[in-house]
Amino acid sequence: METSVVPYNEFTAFIMKFEKEGSPSICGGSLVSPNAILTVAHCVDEADEEDIHIILGQGFYPVATAMKIASGGIHIHPEYNPNKNRNGYDLAIVILNNKVPDKFRPISFLPKEANILDETCFIGGYGDMRNFDLFSTKLMMVAANIYQVKERTYASMTFSSSVGTCVGDSGSPSLVRHNDQFYLSGVVFGAVVFKQTDICSRETIITNISYGRKWIELLIRCK
Repeated sequence: METSVVPYNEFTAFIMKFEKEGSPSICGGSLVSPNAILTVAHCVDEADEEDIHIILGQGFYPVATAMKIASGGIHIHPEYNPNKNRNGYDLAIVILNNKVPDKFRPISFLPKEANILDETCFIGGYGDMRNFDLFSTKLMMVAANIYQVKERTYASMTFSSSVGTCVGDSGSPSLVRHNDQFYLSGVVFGAVVFKQTDICSRETIITNISYGRKWIELLIRCK
């Protein structure tokens, strides 16, 4: 991602998953209620609660400050299929043990009547900018044009050829401005890369949360 810090950092989450072997992996997420984080299912579907550390706010803080996840707090969308994770159901909700401090605020969902085709989306995350073992220590942002909308996903292309989404940005929020306010429109599924050595890409596939919204809202109301 490029070097501008996202101004709306009160709701963007840094998710670190500790693996049984090897280096930890990272993803992004969005605070959608005082104790719930929305991310993509493929980031957390094989994890135990104790393996996941979640940090909110601008910049990276020590893992000791990470928020605890409630017992049984990882919820995967019932239609998610890891073998077909581009089907638009690559969504997960992580329930925290406690409500977050008041300095953080949940992001609102994009109104259903809003049209996102040809709009600009703003993606914030901590994705790897240099190699496959590191992540950004600052919350970064990139702007992109939404050039294709399918039933449950949409695709975006950054305006600059020198920036894009990177390894570790899966699950990060995609925001759209509507009536002078930013709303959550989707979560990053992943960058479109053309060879295994690619770290970042101008092109991004995003899960459109409008199709999983009923499940999300029902779950966070019950928790």
